[in-house]
Amino acid sequence: SRALLDAVRGRARVSDEATATADLPTLQRALKPDERVVEFHSLPDRLQVWVVSSTEIKSFSVAETRDELNELVDGFRNQVLRARRTTVVNADKLGAALLGPLGLPPGVRLIIVPHGPLHYLPFQALRLNGQYVIETHPVSVAPSMSIAVQLAQSTPRVDAQLTAFGNPRIDDQHELPGAAAEVKEIATVFPRNKVYMGAAATKTQFREAAGRSPLIHVAAHAEADQIDPLYSRILLANEDGKQNFLEAHEILDLPLSRSALVTLSA
Repeated sequence: SRALLDAVRGRARVSDEATATADLPTLQRALKPDERVVEFHSLPDRLQVWVVSSTEIKSFSVAETRDELNELVDGFRNQVLRARRTTVVNADKLGAALLGPLGLPPGVRLIIVPHGPLHYLPFQALRLNGQYVIETHPVSVAPSMSIAVQLAQSTPRVDAQLTAFGNPRIDDQHELPGAAAEVKEIATVFPRNKVYMGAAATKTQFREAAGRSPLIHVAAHAEADQIDPLYSRILLANEDGKQNFLEAHEILDLPLSRSALVTLSA
């Protein structure tokens, strides 16, 4: 988190909430009895793990070096993308290595705080005791324990009003008919909705919706900038004949305090 703040300092606004830290007792008071925070930290010679419940904290050390972890995660992701038959075998191995030693009771909700290469690992797709993790544990991911506390303390109910953007029109090679179908299907769940499709799914419309909508769903292409993450971007529809993308540093300046859930489906 320190490195992230140093990287964006002076170039983007970071909220006080994002930089605030919570201590362990505050975290534990926010957790329900059936929730566990699982925080990872990748060290050069091992992977350190902490499991926090409402009543205790446990520490574990996994014998995977940082380089080994990088290779394991890259290999698993490539197998998933290529639909290799060995994917299930490696999902078993990764699940046993990363989660097996933690003694997680079946059914508890896992709040994963990843680190390093684990940011790229879909924990739901790992396997434990012959089942995918998502079959036995509700799973969410948080960037830090402190952010997890803020989310746990926020109101659990919001106005069921949806604003959705689907298949932004850029050119033929960027067409996403599946994204259009996705947004149409989701809109049927929310009678109060505003949907922007194709040429209407613009950056201008997103800016206007950001300050007033409690639920925002974006089904579009996105590009990650691995050199400067502030310039990672969502590809929204052309405006005035020009490409008009929404970059990460611009999102930091949007008034999203009224938005309880923003889904980026890219």
